[in-house]
Amino acid sequence: MAGVEAVARVAHPTQGLLTPDQFLKGADESVLIDLSRLALVNAVRLSAQLQETGIAMQVAINISVDELLRLPVADLVAMHRPERSDWLGIILEIPERQVISKIESLKPRFPTMHKAGVSIAIDNFGCGSSSLSILNQIPFAEIKIDRSLVQGCASDAGLAKICKTVIQTAHNFGSKAVAVGVATEPDRATLTALGCDLGQGFLLGKPLRKSELDALIAEFNSRSSAANQAQSIG
Repeated sequence: MAGVEAVARVAHPTQGLLTPDQFLKGADESVLIDLSRLALVNAVRLSAQLQETGIAMQVAINISVDELLRLPVADLVAMHRPERSDWLGIILEIPERQVISKIESLKPRFPTMHKAGVSIAIDNFGCGSSSLSILNQIPFAEIKIDRSLVQGCASDAGLAKICKTVIQTAHNFGSKAVAVGVATEPDRATLTALGCDLGQGFLLGKPLRKSELDALIAEFNSRSSAANQAQSIG
């Protein structure tokens, strides 16, 4: 496990778990800002908690450029981040279309956010009209390949070529390439062979509640401790 992406869900008593596009229909701007603020603070706190348990992982959240520009991101992160020099920081994932259309507004804010421990990833890359010029504007931490290009790349030579191009482009600009929606072993193997750095999807890990993540980490730490003890005895 290399990282965690935190997402917002509502547990409805009869309809089950609802995604933001379901429970935020008709929400006004103030509600969206409040949710983004809460997501940002919780992501920083989760990152700090993970690091305190010995798990060094970055936590990512999705956010729109408009919400990012309206929030005091650097101040919020500085207020809630752990006081340690080795903190890995958090990643804000912004849809590719928004990065392209609002890169000029984003650029002045980036240095202050970066100093506070915030990295930016381009989400849904390749699903729209990509503009490679934006990659030279900000040092993006990750380029996340859209699932429409990832799923089926093992059997579709055209998709594989596009994935390869995106991966090479990401590396050329010093970014990590992340495949989204990895659902089959053939696709994972193809992406690995193409040099993709990271992947996310049901094949690699299904969504977890916070309590389930805590249990998974506790189990991992317990196994690591037992293995280290056995090695010392041996």
